[in-house]
Amino acid sequence: MKYYIAFDGGGSKLQGVLFDETYTILAFGRSGGVNGTVHSAAEAERHMEDCLCQMLEQAGNQIEEIEILFASQDSERYERAIRRHIRCKHFLSSGEGSIGALVCGIDTGICVLSGTGSDVFYVRDGMEKDVIGGWGYLLSDDGSGVWIGQQALRFMMRVFEKLEQPGALYSILSEEYGIESRAHLYDIIYYRQKAPAFQIGSYCKAVEKAAGQGDRRAISILQEAGVRLAEECMEMIRTRNLPRDIPVCLTGSVFRYCRDMRDGFEGCLKRFYPDISVYRPMFEPVIGGIFLCMIMHGQRINTGDWAVYQKKYKDFLIEKGTVK
Repeated sequence: MKYYIAFDGGGSKLQGVLFDETYTILAFGRSGGVNGTVHSAAEAERHMEDCLCQMLEQAGNQIEEIEILFASQDSERYERAIRRHIRCKHFLSSGEGSIGALVCGIDTGICVLSGTGSDVFYVRDGMEKDVIGGWGYLLSDDGSGVWIGQQALRFMMRVFEKLEQPGALYSILSEEYGIESRAHLYDIIYYRQKAPAFQIGSYCKAVEKAAGQGDRRAISILQEAGVRLAEECMEMIRTRNLPRDIPVCLTGSVFRYCRDMRDGFEGCLKRFYPDISVYRPMFEPVIGGIFLCMIMHGQRINTGDWAVYQKKYKDFLIEKGTVK
């Protein structure tokens, strides 16, 4: 029997599944994030080892070798951490775009990701072929959780400077997050945090909450985030001469929870590309590593098999995933 591992990690968490050659999940692990803009290399590797050891322990510590390890990001970092604990024959960077598209039931299309960071990927036959964005928050991560958090803080700055009126977003950030003055904001961002990107990204939840209360400023921030990623998506279509009806997948935690952002994205995209269908994930991204393994062994992933996958991977279903 051959064994495989798939990892999916970002700024806030790392998930892993251990599965066999029948694509049956034998163990699951979860640990802290591995994004290099949030965690040091040493922290990330500790989280990788922790997640791996959880899975090996669940499997009874009986597995001696992994055939292929699929990592959503740089596989070399995983290689250093994993080989301290178990033999692994092959390491493969599956790519966030690839697994994001596959858990939407799409093997060829565009995957637009918004989590801690943001990217727009072109995926063909289950593999990433091109990318726009993803430069990190210091250069350009438009439409990401960190970008949304930055806009929220800029709004607070303008309120403190008496250039904008406070509203629900102001109340949430001041009362629930302790940003009560110019000095507090400055102290939180520049002095208290080892990982400012993670801290700034955490304010995305405040924007989502305020938007749910009808705060116009919060709604406009989320809609603008969607528009910016739609513009990058359209640039991918235009500059790479992709079909005008190419499927588009929306993945990542920000797209998952922020309806106003999804509305902004689709409203912008469909003004210029009305024939495009927009998809959302059915499964947690880590299951995309299993689907990629299936493709590598000659199988095709399609929504006609969704009922089978839903039963087999029911613990990893995302509620209300599918075509929007």
